[in-house]
Amino acid sequence: MGSLSLVRALQIDPATSMREATEPDPVHARPNDDLIEVTRLMADFKLLTLPVIDDHHRILGIITVDDRTRSSDPRRLAPPRTPTPS
Repeated sequence: MGSLSLVRALQIDPATSMREATEPDPVHARPNDDLIEVTRLMADFKLLTLPVIDDHHRILGIITVDDRTRSSDPRRLAPPRTPTPS
């Protein structure tokens, strides 16, 4: 597994192989990481995406900055309000 930032992808020689271009041990999350840890990782490393990997380093999914923003919106955590008749 490896990762390649958009900036690096735009700056490297197009003839560079993916093996040479990618970071071999990218920042990642684990399935049981909490939202605060995920948010901290993404902010600290200025990431737009964060892979979620298991104990065998298999990718289980990817968290995007949009996912993180939506999940931290307190309005999404509250139960939906029922409109009152007027």
